[in-house]
Amino acid sequence: MRHVQFATFIVCIPFLLSVGANAAAARDKTASRTLVVGTEDIDYLPFYGWQNGRYGGAARQILDAFAKDDGYRLIFRPYPIRRLYAQLVTGRIDLKFPDNSHWAAAAKAGHHVYYSRPLLHFTDGTIVRAGERGRGLAAIHTLGTVLGFTPTAWTGRIATGQVRVRQNPRLDQLLRQVRLGRVDGAYCNIDVARHVAANLSFPAGSIVYDPALPHVTGGYRLSTTTRPKVITAFDKWLATHQATITAVERRYDLARITAAR
Repeated sequence: MRHVQFATFIVCIPFLLSVGANAAAARDKTASRTLVVGTEDIDYLPFYGWQNGRYGGAARQILDAFAKDDGYRLIFRPYPIRRLYAQLVTGRIDLKFPDNSHWAAAAKAGHHVYYSRPLLHFTDGTIVRAGERGRGLAAIHTLGTVLGFTPTAWTGRIATGQVRVRQNPRLDQLLRQVRLGRVDGAYCNIDVARHVAANLSFPAGSIVYDPALPHVTGGYRLSTTTRPKVITAFDKWLATHQATITAVERRYDLARITAAR
């Protein structure tokens, strides 16, 4: 009888090892399909933003649709903008959103960053008081930006000292400074500025975008230093789901900028 029990035990060992190996493989697979997405710890709706501890906006809608179709689980984590770049280059997050190859070159120096195609397109420009629209470059001496943002279109005049930059952690406060004349203009996403101004109940047309001042168009992209295959998968998904993107843009009243593709 003892020999039978011993034989049964010997037979069970490979079975138990197989079960353990399968469980470990399942955990590894689950981990590989879970992606930590580092995001900016700001309210930048309608494109993206955190409100009451939840990440939302047009970008979230698109990323969730991709994750559902391709079998990924996304975990969104907010970081201050400057710290977010450190999280990216050190590999502490799987993906960063938003990103662009023109942003924060110094922070990314020496690191290979992979970028997706644009999820959404934007215009970053200068918001001024209505009565000061059209006055030209010479009227802008003090330019407001959100803390951590780079006013790309103004870098030349900033470098020569013709324009001083004042940073503010919140866009709503920055737009109030524009309206009160405490800064000559605010450099930001023009769709976001319109959205925020409406929520602040500013009189219609009290602050406006001045297209004659420096501005740029571009795309909000995903980036990574550790998961290039996810970027490839996302680009393939984007190529076949343009109807989904267009529907999201319409839902959030975003202008499509085809030139940025």
